[in-house]
Amino acid sequence: MALLSAGLGLGAHALLMPAVGNAVPFITLFFAVVLSGWYGEFRAGMLADARRRLQRGLVFPSVR
Repeated sequence: MALLSAGLGLGAHALLMPAVGNAVPFITLFFAVVLSGWYGEFRAGMLADARRRLQRGLVFPSVR
């Protein structure tokens, strides 16, 4: 659940990037972490957060 939701969050972010730009960076990944924490408890939320941090550095390195 955690890895899937983080991956879907990254896909949603990539699709919405042309429309919203850098106004709200990584808001879709925030929702992925919240969803994972809600359904999968603490460990799933931490796993989704770790994947989010990895994706942020690898896929979108210029956004801070």
